Amino acid sequence: PIVASTNTPWSGVEEGDCGKWVPYTVSDTSSAMIEMLKKEREMMRTNAKNYAKKYDWKIIAQQFKDLFEEMVEPK
Repeated sequence: PIVASTNTPWSGVEEGDCGKWVPYTVSDTSSAMIEMLKKEREMMRTNAKNYAKKYDWKIIAQQFKDLFEEMVEPK
């Protein structure tokens, strides 16, 4: 589970219910941290692992292959 700045590309952590994506300020960051600490940790841990799976190299490689094939042989 994470607290990420809106200056990063991690907005999906909120959709995945494994973190907060907040403006880069002390008050927003500390509020998000307090909120995260109140959540059930095992659920957050499971959600974070599930969210991270979409960044597995096998999945990224397949996405790259599909994109490359589309560029070479458009449908």
